[in-house]
Amino acid sequence: MGMRDRARVTAARVDKKLAIIELQLLIDTAINTAELSPNITSHESYNDLISIINEATQANHNVALLEEKINALGSEGWKLARKIIEVIK
Repeated sequence: MGMRDRARVTAARVDKKLAIIELQLLIDTAINTAELSPNITSHESYNDLISIINEATQANHNVALLEEKINALGSEGWKLARKIIEVIK
């Protein structure tokens, strides 16, 4: 494996670890949805994502399950999750 391939593998591994940390933040944080900006709350995946986060929080789901459900929303779901994480940090 060349250096570029190793760098890509390492970057993917770090991205995954950071995503897990961010998902845990979503689970552990009470989100005041009234404070979220309209460009977040008007997103087509917003209601689905909030339902997934609330369900994970109430059921104390592990991060892997939450990640799986957000993955099911597609890349737009991840982008929206990251926006929400930025708001609550």
